[in-house]
Amino acid sequence: MSTIADDKKGPKWVVEGSHGRNDELSLLNKIAEGESSACVLLEGRDGSGKTALVNSVNWTDKEWVFVNEKFERHLSSEPYSALTRAVDELVEIWCINNEKSPDTCKMSGLLELLEKDMDLLQNVIPGLFRVIDKFTQDMKFSRSETQLQADFQSYIARSVKRSARIDELSSSRRQRGQLGDDRMGGDPAAIASSFMRLFSFLASTKRIVLAFDDVHYADAASMEIFKLMARTASNNNRTKYSNGQILLVLTYSDLLEQNKFAIMTVKKIKTFQSNVHSLFLNSWDIDAVNELVASLVKAEIEESLPLSKVIHKKTGGNPFAVCQFLRFGRENGHFKFSSLTYKWEWEDVEILDQYAPVSDNVADMLAASMCKLSLATRYALKVASCLGYVIPKDVLVIYFAESAKAKDWGLDEEGFVEHLEVATKAGILVKSTTEGAYMWSNDLLQQATYDQMPASMQNELHGKLGRIIWELGRIRDKEWMIFMAADQMNKFECDSSLGNEVAELNLQAATLSLNKGAIYPALELLLNAEKHMEPADRWNNSYELTLDLLTTLADTKLRVGATQTAMEIALEIVQNAKTHGDTFPAHIIMLQCVVSGNDRNYDKGVERTLLLLKYYGDKHIWKFFPGQETVEKARLKAKLKKLLPNGHVNGLLDLSEMVDKGALRIQTLLVNHLAVYAAYSPTYKSLSWFASARALKGTCKQGISPVTNLAVIQMATHLRVDGHYKSASKYAEVALTLTESLPRKLGSDHGQVRLTACTSVLSAVRSFNNCLNELMECRSDFLRAGLARESIGVAIDYTITYLCVGLSLESAKSDLVAHTEDAIHYGCPYFVEQKMMSLHQTILNLTDDVENPTFLHGEVMDQDDELEKVEGLGALRIRLGMDACRLMLCCVFGDWDAAGALIEDLEEYMDERDGFLMRDHFRRCYLGLAAFALSRETKDSKLRKKYLTEGKKMLKSFIKEMKHGSVNAFPIVAMLEAEKNPSKQSYDKAITACARLGLVHHEAYMCERAAEMFLAEDDKDWCKYYIRQAILLYGEWGATGKVNRLTKDYKEILGGDSIPESVNTSLQSRCRYSSKQLASLRTIDWQNFSKSEQSDSNFSFLSSRSFDVSLTSSTPS
Repeated sequence: MSTIADDKKGPKWVVEGSHGRNDELSLLNKIAEGESSACVLLEGRDGSGKTALVNSVNWTDKEWVFVNEKFERHLSSEPYSALTRAVDELVEIWCINNEKSPDTCKMSGLLELLEKDMDLLQNVIPGLFRVIDKFTQDMKFSRSETQLQADFQSYIARSVKRSARIDELSSSRRQRGQLGDDRMGGDPAAIASSFMRLFSFLASTKRIVLAFDDVHYADAASMEIFKLMARTASNNNRTKYSNGQILLVLTYSDLLEQNKFAIMTVKKIKTFQSNVHSLFLNSWDIDAVNELVASLVKAEIEESLPLSKVIHKKTGGNPFAVCQFLRFGRENGHFKFSSLTYKWEWEDVEILDQYAPVSDNVADMLAASMCKLSLATRYALKVASCLGYVIPKDVLVIYFAESAKAKDWGLDEEGFVEHLEVATKAGILVKSTTEGAYMWSNDLLQQATYDQMPASMQNELHGKLGRIIWELGRIRDKEWMIFMAADQMNKFECDSSLGNEVAELNLQAATLSLNKGAIYPALELLLNAEKHMEPADRWNNSYELTLDLLTTLADTKLRVGATQTAMEIALEIVQNAKTHGDTFPAHIIMLQCVVSGNDRNYDKGVERTLLLLKYYGDKHIWKFFPGQETVEKARLKAKLKKLLPNGHVNGLLDLSEMVDKGALRIQTLLVNHLAVYAAYSPTYKSLSWFASARALKGTCKQGISPVTNLAVIQMATHLRVDGHYKSASKYAEVALTLTESLPRKLGSDHGQVRLTACTSVLSAVRSFNNCLNELMECRSDFLRAGLARESIGVAIDYTITYLCVGLSLESAKSDLVAHTEDAIHYGCPYFVEQKMMSLHQTILNLTDDVENPTFLHGEVMDQDDELEKVEGLGALRIRLGMDACRLMLCCVFGDWDAAGALIEDLEEYMDERDGFLMRDHFRRCYLGLAAFALSRETKDSKLRKKYLTEGKKMLKSFIKEMKHGSVNAFPIVAMLEAEKNPSKQSYDKAITACARLGLVHHEAYMCERAAEMFLAEDDKDWCKYYIRQAILLYGEWGATGKVNRLTKDYKEILGGDSIPESVNTSLQSRCRYSSKQLASLRTIDWQNFSKSEQSDSNFSFLSSRSFDVSLTSSTPS
């Protein structure tokens, strides 16, 4: 309900917010009474009553917490502006409710949630933590929660001490850039996920409405959050964020077309299929206008119709314009209240028709209304119109104190407030809930007032107000003031003398934006900064500013995918920078440009890195003559062992920090670039070891660097690949210790080191089952560090590991749906999504009845179409991943023709070892199984010999791993031995070996292969026995498609027998191991194994006492 007029001329005129909107109000009420989260897109012209409609729902009575915020045109460059205010308000309401019912709200739960996302959110919503601090000062925590409270209070103490932060932005940028790889802010998608987790937690106690007006002014980072919230609502609460019910309402006008990020997001949200509602508010028709007019003037509908027709004609039915027209007519005496009839009377409608000569022209009506205001009031309103929707009083105080004209008109601190109060009584302004601030009653009034000024006056006011706000922002450390000052100065046509100052202001605002993970708002500010700088001779006249600006701009361009532009800017920096410290960040950007995108040129990345190492003073030789590489590697190993403190890698923990900047730059190039690029390079793969080893050599001589932990874990990976599992594990433990000693922050390496230790080193000696939880923790580390895209890589690794251990396919299928959504949401390269699709389609081929299950074609993807979408190295890796998945399907479904073709494709990569042990294990396992099967199936003697050789090669590699202590290699060796020399005894031992690690899928495969052997021997009884076990085990795995095929193919063998509900007691040892039981697997008698292998005794060691693990207490899975 809003007031049209309230004066002494008669009764107050008010209008309901839902007037003329019965259908729309009915839908909102229906949503409010529902049980699902939802998103409402509310479109309409300015003044159509969007906000009034949303506010007309009685949310409180319907048990919703309602929060309404607005995006402002003058703060469009400030990321998360309306969202941060909404969060602060929402959390304050939640804290108040917590005081009333602490058992329901659980403050400790909120603190725990924020503690996980603290690094990610501290720069985005710093006010939130102060709100919570206010409510937790006097709270009593349980003993278990005391540490959590202490950690939170410690953060608050750090957060509040920010007084010098804005002035120190430039120096901190330079310090950050010295090593080139430090990046400001978290990934926008990771920040969006943090917001979503926070909203979901708050909604878990009481459902919430988040209404945001004018999202056509919203920044790209805010729209990212809205997209995630809408997708969550669309999934009907079936997502990981769905702890409570959230209604998101976004209102916008036709100005949305001018904001490309907003329009893209709204279009995307409209594609979501459920719980997303789009409404368009048209102008009122004549009947709606007449209904309102009749109710106000207390007349019959027929009597007021001629009047309403005039009003509709002059306003176009725009609700705001209608109300302003009525207000204007009442103020000017065209409506008079009769004390005799208690009704309103009005002049001839022809006279009223002469007002507002242009339909819906609020400016004309406002100009006429403002004629009654004093010159001083009108001047105050014009100044205020330059500040946007919310008018900060303290800014006007300073402006009017410095204005000679203001003094003549009595616009001192007390005087101008009186003038603002006059405007408030006139309905032009309203008092804000923020102390000392006013707001325009409608955006149209603010814009109309602004448009009344000539361009010269607008320009002058923007310049003066911008400088005032900028100075206030520095003094008070108010971030919003820096963004508003930048907005003001960007509208000010300043001369060249102020250009560099305005550029510095935009750079400060851009840096704040980047710290919040808002890349696109920062990019716009950086482009404005470059525009304001004097282009001629800027490197000589403003070296520091030019260097900071272009370095930040190049990095930001790279982050948005504009690699060519980033390369050009970085090249300009390299050509003009004065020191190595200044050129280094630009060189790093150029390197990253080379290896970015779907077609990543790692060979070129290695070559560029080698050139840079030489440029920055590295004197090592990187090109070796034939035979020299082996000698140099042996020499470096001996040198490194001698240099390590106490001759052991643990000695690195006692070294001091590296301080030489030149050495630090070389360490960064070796570890972060050369070692990584060479590992993926087809040509320079061996240089990866040398890069890591030489980085450790430098560490031993000059101290620990910020990348030493990465160098140690890289060396651990190399040691594991070379078969030194024990040494590799020690290196991995040292790397983890070094990493934990480093502070957790945005972009930190905790997740990367932990992931590499898990997947490339420790998984060699631990069961893959034990690695699953560790992988999920790795993903949490990446998200906490703001590395959302990297977390998706962990999700892929998790899925492959999941397939290796044979857990439920249904669970993996649902996980992949969520992971693929995350990959899209996080803006991952398309080849990442393709990897997800390959795994998903593989699982669907196992669970569904598919005509050709060994071809990745179906509900999720078509392999041929997908391979056409990528090229270069990206295409190769996608194809190899698809081939590995298809080879598994060929083994499971017995399609040996397709398996033979796939082995041909994979043959040249058969000796290639993957840094990710589970993926390498997965590929080699099925290569070996397929090769041995084909050696028995084929009739061609040459092919039989070839396949047998390849199978033996895979068997030998797994035996080697097993001797080094790999638990995961043991059942694969048993399976390959059974396929090499098939017999009932060898298959039974393989089945038992798989059962002991809970590998139900491998156990099923061995049962099936045993059944096939007995069928070929015409032993139907044993065939029937094993095929029944296979069907049951495939069913427990979730491979329904395979179960149906086996049931059909062995229909005659099975006869009318039903499949048992549990496996035969002789096979019940396939239970999942406890950690204690898994540890016992490491007590293999390798000496006896070696003898048994040489004597070809078909795994007699399997029954040895050292492997006799009791499983009687295990629970069947």
